[in-house]
Amino acid sequence: MRIIDLELKRFDVWHREGTLALNGKLLEKQERVLYVCFFILLNLAEDPKIEVKMVSRKINELLIKVLQHDSADRSYLDEQLLPLIVTFLKKLSIFAENKAEMVRP
Repeated sequence: MRIIDLELKRFDVWHREGTLALNGKLLEKQERVLYVCFFILLNLAEDPKIEVKMVSRKINELLIKVLQHDSADRSYLDEQLLPLIVTFLKKLSIFAENKAEMVRP
């Protein structure tokens, strides 16, 4: 989860500096790293105890941040990462507390 947080912070810096267009390849690599991290976390979340720990460490916020990415080239995001994020959010939405967390602005 630390890796995901770091990559999202890196994306924000690139976005603020306006270097997203120059870093198309870097964005694709970053989205692949995010895909692998979320895929591993989704598989680990099969254990309810680990899922509770993830929720306590704000996995919901990280998932929503990835959904709010506004990169110019979203091909990898749309094909691979987006369905994984939606699946993860769907799994977490079983509990009412998580749904309330996801709806919050």
